[in-house]
Amino acid sequence: MLLGAILNFVMMDSIIDNQHEILLSVQRTNIWSGQQPQMYNSQAIGWGGVSHELFSTGQRYQWVPWAYVLGLFVPTCSFLGHSQVLVKASC
Repeated sequence: MLLGAILNFVMMDSIIDNQHEILLSVQRTNIWSGQQPQMYNSQAIGWGGVSHELFSTGQRYQWVPWAYVLGLFVPTCSFLGHSQVLVKASC
């Protein structure tokens, strides 16, 4: 959780330094509306602060961590299977 707080601070400091003029101008762009930082804060709270209440077994979003695992292995298995087909075809 400490790493996330440090990264959040570094990211916000970088944005403020690099986009200082746009943030202070009267005509703002839709990119710097504040919606994105608010979304990051909401995600940080969801994944860090209350993750055990949301993503543990028997809770509402218990399938989300398993979807990440599945998303890692399905393409890997497909890639390895495709690689084996290419190796057999080239021999």
